Amino acid sequence: MYNSPAIDLLLLAAGFGTRLRPLTEVIPKCLLPICGIPLLDGHLARLLTSSSTSLVVNTHHLADQLEAHVRNHPEKARINISHEPEILGTGGAIVRAGQYLGTDPIAVVNADTLFAAPLAEAVSFHRQAEVWATMILSDSALRRNVIVDHDRVVGIDRDQTSPAAFTFTGTHLLSQDAIERLPTGKFCDVRDLYDALAQEGRLGAFVARDSRHPLHDVGTPSAYLEAHRLCAGNGAVRYGFPPSPPPEPRSALRGFGHIDAGATVAPQVSIVDSVILAGAVIEEGARVEHSIVGPGARASGEIVDRLLVDARSEPL
Repeated sequence: MYNSPAIDLLLLAAGFGTRLRPLTEVIPKCLLPICGIPLLDGHLARLLTSSSTSLVVNTHHLADQLEAHVRNHPEKARINISHEPEILGTGGAIVRAGQYLGTDPIAVVNADTLFAAPLAEAVSFHRQAEVWATMILSDSALRRNVIVDHDRVVGIDRDQTSPAAFTFTGTHLLSQDAIERLPTGKFCDVRDLYDALAQEGRLGAFVARDSRHPLHDVGTPSAYLEAHRLCAGNGAVRYGFPPSPPPEPRSALRGFGHIDAGATVAPQVSIVDSVILAGAVIEEGARVEHSIVGPGARASGEIVDRLLVDARSEPL
């Protein structure tokens, strides 16, 4: 949980979720539920504390759905929207949301990862190290491409990974000095700035080594399903999310996963280690295993290792 000192936060939620298509053609990635709780809401529950000052959610892809969801959130008065008519990248998103991001530093959090970053400790490190930006890193094997020397990032390899490097968690801190160096009004990859700061010795490396909070990128259909396994039972709590709601006593689900109340599930079905989203139909006698059945899809017969959305079926 994030505690003082209070800083402004930008939650990045504007992306297309291309690796999760066709699911993200109908649902914004950050609104995909994990064990019944939208991914965005899990982040908001962790970040909207009494210590937070301004929290901003940026939007672009399927923005109407996302903005309607925020307007209906119980803490809507504490959440600002920064809409991007054209996608701006992380650097451009920071600049566009600048009117809401006045503290020094600010925090930027990717909405498509499961990771409870120790923000208070990272802010303390950032200020003591007197750097302009700090990348919060992990020992995860997910994508080890950030090269570190003591407490500084000295390089970010965009083309390959190395066992000696660290993985960027998607959470970082930027001082106002760094933000002022971002170009305005256009797409900007923040890594371009970070390359320069690394050369100048102004890019901090804060390595979060707590193995109780493993980094998980909810970026692909199989990773989305795996997120349900990680968050089963009280697993969501270790990521700072609210506890997952318990399954209905008569639920057809066995193992991990979730069946949305807005799905239609016939009797005499078998659903194992799967996610059934609102608008899906599971026909009588169906067997669904290690699969995702999305809006508008009808599952009949045997469905194993599949992603079904509308009339489309893709391998998981």
